[in-house]
Amino acid sequence: MKNKIGGIILLIAIIWQTILYFRLPSFIWEDAFVIPWFVSRGLTFYKDFSGGSYFPLLKLLMIPVNSILGWNVHTTIVLGYFLAISAILLIYLISQKYLKGIYKTIPLIFFSIWFGFILKQNTFEINLFLGLLILANIHLLFRWMANPNIKIPFLMGIVSSVAVFSQQMTIVSMGVIFIIILIYSLTKYWPFKKI
Repeated sequence: MKNKIGGIILLIAIIWQTILYFRLPSFIWEDAFVIPWFVSRGLTFYKDFSGGSYFPLLKLLMIPVNSILGWNVHTTIVLGYFLAISAILLIYLISQKYLKGIYKTIPLIFFSIWFGFILKQNTFEINLFLGLLILANIHLLFRWMANPNIKIPFLMGIVSSVAVFSQQMTIVSMGVIFIIILIYSLTKYWPFKKI
């Protein structure tokens, strides 16, 4: 019965996000369109145009996406919907795995109300993208702590690199995760831990 409630809330959250996607105004993340267009035309960051104050990885990753989709300004709006659905699914997965009882449903309900209705985030936005990467890294950290192996920290490094080189302020949260891994490794596997 409890699993059915979680599944129903997941379905409601996806339907709610879909309704908001079609009913609320959509916004274009202009940096994800204009800056990749400049770079694809041969212009250079910080020489020919202001590339912004953050690292440009996510904007550079948008070049092939925009090229494939024909440089349509509405690309970020559609990507925003898929990013929101990805966030809902990841929050559901983490909640079901690590929380108990009624607490399994609270994060999904909170995200659905906060993100869609209060923030009216109907676009592909770097903050949601980075939040999704941080959440994925936290999930990977918990998986690694339950079953330490080399593959998970390697994957965490890739996720962390994409996050940090998209916006350097994520280095704080990624640094905290790295310190947790380091401390956990030293206390669990250090040969002289009794000293």
